Amino acid sequence: MQYKRLLSILVSSLLLSSCSATRDMSCSANWLLMGALGNVNCNQAEGASFAKVEQVPEGYSVIYVYRPYSVVNGSADPDIYVNGKLYGELKNRGYFPVLTNESAVTIRIDKEGTFNQWDVPAKTITLYPKPGKTYYLRLEVVVLSLSVTGPIVNGEKDLKLSVYDENEAPIDIGDTRLVKMNL
Repeated sequence: MQYKRLLSILVSSLLLSSCSATRDMSCSANWLLMGALGNVNCNQAEGASFAKVEQVPEGYSVIYVYRPYSVVNGSADPDIYVNGKLYGELKNRGYFPVLTNESAVTIRIDKEGTFNQWDVPAKTITLYPKPGKTYYLRLEVVVLSLSVTGPIVNGEKDLKLSVYDENEAPIDIGDTRLVKMNL
């Protein structure tokens, strides 16, 4: 995994130096894309493939918090808090289940950047799960605006949170992998 990250940084550096020599804006955009793609591949969830919780205790509900694959902020892992307790970092293409018997569940997402240090505002959402039901909370980083000045890329991003119930389970959760939780 470290090998891939070092290779990505090396390729990005080489592309950046060649772009600086030519002062070509399209070259800078290609460098940005290549660097972003390389870092995304280094930082995806690597646990077991998505699987539903087979036996949910009576009186409990399940909330799957997940993040489909994306090149936007792909190398940044937001911290996920459930009712104030840190559950873990949600890697790109990752998920984890939250089993709860509480009538209200507050989930807070704070972005903690790694390589690219993009700022994404924190978001909080409160769900009111019913016992015996399944819910899906999909996290997506969206780009609101983007500007490129030479090799410097600035952008305004936001977190989009979508909630689905068991009858409208999103297809893209099937491509996620379990992430390590702090439980």
